[in-house]
Amino acid sequence: MHNPNKVMLMRINKNIIRQARQANLVAYLESKGYSFTKQGNRYRCMEHNSLVITNGNAYFWNSKQDHGNSIDFLVKHLNMDFKTAVQELTNTNLEHKKSPLQPQTVKSNYIVTKDYLNRAYAYLNKQRSIENTIISNLIEKGYLRIITGSNYKYPVIGFTILDKNKQVVGYELQGTFDKVKFKGLTPDVVNTNLGFNITISKPKTAYFFESSIDLLSFYQLAKKHILNVPLNSSILVSMAGLKVNTLCNTLTAFKIHSEPYICVDNDTAGANFKKSLRHQGIAFKNTEIPNNFKDWNEYLKYVERA
Repeated sequence: MHNPNKVMLMRINKNIIRQARQANLVAYLESKGYSFTKQGNRYRCMEHNSLVITNGNAYFWNSKQDHGNSIDFLVKHLNMDFKTAVQELTNTNLEHKKSPLQPQTVKSNYIVTKDYLNRAYAYLNKQRSIENTIISNLIEKGYLRIITGSNYKYPVIGFTILDKNKQVVGYELQGTFDKVKFKGLTPDVVNTNLGFNITISKPKTAYFFESSIDLLSFYQLAKKHILNVPLNSSILVSMAGLKVNTLCNTLTAFKIHSEPYICVDNDTAGANFKKSLRHQGIAFKNTEIPNNFKDWNEYLKYVERA
């Protein structure tokens, strides 16, 4: 019987496959919005603390009991087929990068659409307890769209990232399937050091979160006065991880001179992020998640379902 996968593999030069396997996975993932801390010859992912990459292309994900090379990661964890993964890793020549922090040229090969919005409503409301009125308001104001394209196996939610002039610079991505975890950024936003944000009046105060979902959860809790938080003249920002550059660049771009509120997860990575800010001399105000919940969305779901 004809095996289409075998034909597909034959069409890809073996040297290209080897090149893709040896591509710098750290550099590639940073281009998708992940961040890393260097520990000797290892790079630990800030968004997923148990994910470690060594020698540029060998990953070990302890909590998932998984390991492999660059191609393996894209196939298993970014939901790409083999051919797409090879093309992704070789088209940008990442294996020749001298430093994983080197700026990269990116292509904005994705489609922004209002199709599949029922999927966004179902995921955000049913699974994440975000109110439909907030979802509708995000869509009406252009803060929420659906992203499709060759890089995405399924349509994903795109939270619009705007600069200080209200110009769209890209999208923070959130998958909508429990069995297929997906987070990231569209390629065009990588080097902007900006995040999905909601501004209320002219912002004088800034709140920083690890994800758009946590930002919206906090926003909903504050609007319902479950949190005693003043949102007037503020900006709520998702760092899409734990990124000092996003924090500092946002404060500069929006001319925020007051100490920012850090609203990150209640875990080791969040604690290390705050420790890093102190080490760098960045003053901030700490906003704890009530009752020791792990993140703001977990707390929101508890409140809404109580």
